[in-house]
Amino acid sequence: CGPLREVFDVFHRFDDATSLEVVAMDIDPRALEFAQRQAQAAGVASRVRFVHADLMAVADQAIDLIPQDMIYSVGLVDYFDDPSVVRLLDWIYDRLALGGRALLGNFHPCNPDRALMDYVLEWRLTHRTEADMNHLFQASRFAAPCTRILFEAEGINLFAEGVRS
Repeated sequence: CGPLREVFDVFHRFDDATSLEVVAMDIDPRALEFAQRQAQAAGVASRVRFVHADLMAVADQAIDLIPQDMIYSVGLVDYFDDPSVVRLLDWIYDRLALGGRALLGNFHPCNPDRALMDYVLEWRLTHRTEADMNHLFQASRFAAPCTRILFEAEGINLFAEGVRS
């Protein structure tokens, strides 16, 4: 979940935030503690459940979740190889309600800072194209290409969406 900034933005923009419930997972207890403090400061702590979980091993963990309307990950799957992403997508699919949406963020190969990240910062990520993301969703229990792929304003990060049918 990291700092959950985007979730707090949604809480402030949502017309009826009382109907919004969030489950935030992270392997880093400090990230969870930080996000919990932010949730308390924003007055939404009662609407967020924090779960300490290793998403690399998430398929082997018993995490009590009701069927979810949306599960998203931004800034995580860039670190995973393709089989691990498919495994995570399968886990997500099994926890989505019918019509629920998965959204995965990933760096795109057109990232102009890729060489700097790879060779100077030694921050090697898996950059993926739209075709790569479609392949991952097709290889998973979604068994279909992405329903849509969006880009943030700079065009460096793509967001691939899949819908459970």
